[in-house]
Amino acid sequence: SEIRQTGYSINYGHQLSEISSLNVLASRQKSVGSGVSNLNTTISIYQLNVSTKLGAKTTGSVSVRHTDSNGNVAFTENALLGTISFIY
Repeated sequence: SEIRQTGYSINYGHQLSEISSLNVLASRQKSVGSGVSNLNTTISIYQLNVSTKLGAKTTGSVSVRHTDSNGNVAFTENALLGTISFIY
């Protein structure tokens, strides 16, 4: 069995202000297998992230993500993620 994977990713970042930034990601991966696996799946991911400095040592971010997979492994996922980071 052999699995071949091809894909691409596009990432764009923008500084919204001195303390805030925006990041946009789009990626796609195609997996094709031969032999026993007989895999044929495409996964697309789209993500938007906004982060900001909350204090001298604290950063917060919010991300939204949409994942779509079709083929042998089919699913859809929508996610909302929040993060607070503190550096001491």
